Amino acid sequence: MLKSRLRWLLVIGVTLVLAGSVYAFAASNTVPANNAGFGEAVVSGYTISNVAYSFGSDPNTLDQVAFDIAADAGGDTPTNVEVSLDGGTQWYDCVAGTLPNWTCDTTSPAVSTSSVVTLSVAASD
Repeated sequence: MLKSRLRWLLVIGVTLVLAGSVYAFAASNTVPANNAGFGEAVVSGYTISNVAYSFGSDPNTLDQVAFDIAADAGGDTPTNVEVSLDGGTQWYDCVAGTLPNWTCDTTSPAVSTSSVVTLSVAASD
């Protein structure tokens, strides 16, 4: 009976030591403060105009989106531009044409015209 009690005390003691070690390790992890996010709002920095959607041979799919993007006063011309047509799930890279015109190929994966929700533009210099 005494051996049984000692065994249980040993098991409980080891468990407490392990639990304390795990808690101390988890409590020592720190995550640096960062900013990140996504949303819809008027964002200063760029103005989008002359938006044009192009259809291919199938009028149910969208082949490309083209638009002009101009930096607001004192801003730099963007060098990276992407668009989303489904609220931010799928993003498409855009290429600069004759500035300020940008064109975004939306064929891979194909965009069904019925799935177009909104035009979201992400741009950075």
